[in-house]
Amino acid sequence: MNTPNPFSDHTHIPYIRSTSGALTTLCINDVLGNVMETVVNEKQKTSAYTINPQAGLQSEVYSCNLISDNRFRVIKIDLRKVTEKSNITM
Repeated sequence: MNTPNPFSDHTHIPYIRSTSGALTTLCINDVLGNVMETVVNEKQKTSAYTINPQAGLQSEVYSCNLISDNRFRVIKIDLRKVTEKSNITM
């Protein structure tokens, strides 16, 4: 299962930049606060963006930290990878 979308096998994190030119940093952190992946670290224009973390994340709870325009936003990501189950015969 994958949150924000538990029905998808990929994580997509959408965000909107309302002002142009500010440095935008988006990081995926584990529960201890360790940075697992810095997905965005650049100046961005006003627009809607979607990022797809590719850090080979394991099934765990992560935080997604978005910093821009001296604002800080955190969202929780509950990543649960579904593994293939074998057939059970009774």
